[in-house]
Amino acid sequence: MLNVDDAAQRIAAALHLVGQVGVAGATRFAVGVGLTTGSMVSLAALNNQPRNSVSLRMNNAPVRVEPDETMSFAALDQGANEAAMLLAQSLIRAFQNTA
Repeated sequence: MLNVDDAAQRIAAALHLVGQVGVAGATRFAVGVGLTTGSMVSLAALNNQPRNSVSLRMNNAPVRVEPDETMSFAALDQGANEAAMLLAQSLIRAFQNTA
């Protein structure tokens, strides 16, 4: 299940991790996101409602959002949540456009 809020939380956690690990010598980062395969993935809101059915994509191609700008090292920590939400929304759009 692909959900914008869940995806944003996962992306933000990854950005925070990169910020904590530190990459020697790097001051700016180009961040992209993607799904290695689009099959067996469905768009949905994650909530407590039971699902009786789900529609799956037949397209097995990867879904990618290429970087369109760079982030500073400080932004990986301070701006991770905002950047993650934008990346998650872009990933959802890319997923919908390749269905």
